[in-house]
Amino acid sequence: MLTNHSRETLSRSVEIWIWLTKSFASAIPSLSTRSIGPLSSLNDPDKGVTPQESTALITKNYPSLKEDLQLLIKLMHIARNLLVVPEPEIPQDLCAATQFDQMLYQTIILCVNVTSKAYDGDILDESARNKLTEISELCMDCLLAPYRTSS
Repeated sequence: MLTNHSRETLSRSVEIWIWLTKSFASAIPSLSTRSIGPLSSLNDPDKGVTPQESTALITKNYPSLKEDLQLLIKLMHIARNLLVVPEPEIPQDLCAATQFDQMLYQTIILCVNVTSKAYDGDILDESARNKLTEISELCMDCLLAPYRTSS
């Protein structure tokens, strides 16, 4: 368990914020490609995948998506804990300076797209539907992670 002093020290570390930013910057394109298609396709409807294709991607990549989303949730908890210090101005400035706030924004966009684009129609078997539901729930957990007090 970290002491308050240790958390404050870590929250003021540029290296920690850079590492978190790089981790999210690496994860987001990979998660996107394995669930809703390449990031570049999100702004171009002609290149985007259909809800059925997204469902197929999610069920195909379920094990790695589940593991990566669980890790992302843990990293979000760490970032939130680094921001909850008696004097949050410095960590907030570092968060912005390293563009970690932009990575959170990209994560929100990804999670909203996964939960809205995934297709849960009658054509899915129970196993596929369960996988889709679990990935959608993990995305929602990812969105709520900054607001939860325990992981």
